Amino acid sequence: MREQPLPLWEDEGNRIRSFSFLPLSRRPREYEYFIQNLPKPPVNLFEIGCGRGEIGPPTRNHASQITKMLLYNGYNLHGVDLHDITWTHPNFTYTRGNFLAVELPDNYYDGGLAVQVISHIGMVYFTDQNEPYDENADYRVFQKVARLLKPGGIFVTCLPIHNEFTVEGYRSPEGVNLLPAKKGRISDRARINDTLKEARLTLEDIQIYEGWNPKLGDKTVNEMIEGKNYVALLKVKKPT
Repeated sequence: MREQPLPLWEDEGNRIRSFSFLPLSRRPREYEYFIQNLPKPPVNLFEIGCGRGEIGPPTRNHASQITKMLLYNGYNLHGVDLHDITWTHPNFTYTRGNFLAVELPDNYYDGGLAVQVISHIGMVYFTDQNEPYDENADYRVFQKVARLLKPGGIFVTCLPIHNEFTVEGYRSPEGVNLLPAKKGRISDRARINDTLKEARLTLEDIQIYEGWNPKLGDKTVNEMIEGKNYVALLKVKKPT
């Protein structure tokens, strides 16, 4: 069967090979934040959820957009994902499996990233892929992140946030079920602070935006309003 061409927004031409691709990406503000805050290449990174398995063909077995951008710009990256990835790059290694179960070297990585995946780890979203249900798996994720990073290493991530922690899902003001119950965590500042404290990681920066896919140029918010959804962009550091 003839392989389908990649859609325009997934083109691997000069645009995705440079950070000028950002305005065309699915998560431009988050990707820009990661690029700005990760240590500069050449360094070793790990990524939690490096695939595009939920997107479907023709990019189902590809690495994610941010993964490709980082690799094409000089990073060495080891990704972990529950889906099969057949896309290759000389600086890319990959392990299929649950991040909490795979073996990776401690105190090895200069940096790491996760794009809105930590909120789903341990939840019903992934239990059909041999990942046990655990509402507190986010604590174990950050503890493992701390083990993998070198002293002084940087981890960047983004996750849903609101005024109160919940696993009971989220409905839009119009009644649209955007996040079914038990499929993901919506964190609050207390949850973020507690998970990082338990992992002995330092919160270097937090930016909160309205919407789960903020655009370039969107402004941060200081107050979260009921009936709206928000995303937090985090930069954390392993103390030296």
